[in-house]
Amino acid sequence: MTIRRWKGCHVGREMTNEMLCEAFYLEKEIEQWKKELEKLKSASLTPQLSMENTTVKGGKIKDSTGDLASEIADLERKIRKEVYRLIRLKNRIAEYIMGIEDSQTRLIFHMRVYDLMTWNDIADKIGGMNSEDSVKKRYYRYLKKTS
Repeated sequence: MTIRRWKGCHVGREMTNEMLCEAFYLEKEIEQWKKELEKLKSASLTPQLSMENTTVKGGKIKDSTGDLASEIADLERKIRKEVYRLIRLKNRIAEYIMGIEDSQTRLIFHMRVYDLMTWNDIADKIGGMNSEDSVKKRYYRYLKKTS
């Protein structure tokens, strides 16, 4: 089993932790696909001479503009599929977080999973005597308790 890390996140240790980490990675993956889509769309807007768009190779006609349009459509479908998957995953996570009785723990989970905040930023936002280490421990203790 491959261990992927996200600031202390060990995929595969607990189902809940795996689900939370997957949302993080899926969101990052979607961002990368969207950047790639923008590059393809920019390339499609670059004016090209019509003779350059169509070439004949081995008796077959190759249409680079059509190929690019097809590649864009395929990537848009992939992004839509992954976005729907992320929405379903985030809905499951939201149900999990809403089930946390303690409001401070619930807030820590929300800031970590939805706002993608660092442990230090979460501690600063919550305030009081909370440190980076204390909010992190609270998060992982709750995960361990519920797994």
